[in-house]
Amino acid sequence: MKKTVFLIIFLVASAAISNAQYFAGGSFGFSTDGGSIDDGTTETEKTSLTTFNLYPKAGYIMSDDLWVGMQIGFGIQKDKTPGAPEVIDRTTQFGFMPFARYYALRHNKFALFAQGQVGIGFSSSETESGGTTVDGPKDTGISFSVFPGLSFDISDKVTLEAQINGFNLGYSYTATKSDVAGTEVKDKSTSFGFGADLDNILTTGFITIGASIKF
Repeated sequence: MKKTVFLIIFLVASAAISNAQYFAGGSFGFSTDGGSIDDGTTETEKTSLTTFNLYPKAGYIMSDDLWVGMQIGFGIQKDKTPGAPEVIDRTTQFGFMPFARYYALRHNKFALFAQGQVGIGFSSSETESGGTTVDGPKDTGISFSVFPGLSFDISDKVTLEAQINGFNLGYSYTATKSDVAGTEVKDKSTSFGFGADLDNILTTGFITIGASIKF
């Protein structure tokens, strides 16, 4: 009996996936800044900062109203401070975030959706100075958030998405491990919040626009 039930569940899931459309999207970025100060006598390097991040996402369109997927994040930051000795701080971040999106209302090419997601992230850091490298704090974070959004179908394959951060419900937990005089110290932080900020909904900080490609 149990084998029959498992077989039915497997066949239903396989049929749903085989009939599903796929989508992909995400973002990446690279930036660097620095420079120098020249007073006519000496030229001094400024502190420089280099960052790289990659956030691909992909998933299934189970139906017209339900999308499920996964986003992966990877980031590197290098902060170089000139001096004697030169100090270089490096931070590496990695995380993944499964999410589900439900389209509640559609009108022509516009649609209103709600998205829920769970994020799990890790980061580590190190400092290099005078030929010596010292490990810095290591962070582990878990978060959950729900937010609304708008989408607009440019074509059958490309959809623009706007995440409205003025409405929010979220929870996060972060644990930071560091070595203090040979003793491991854990710093734990939690946060929870919900609300709506309609006064600032048109500011760029409250609306994030992206795109997804269907195939």
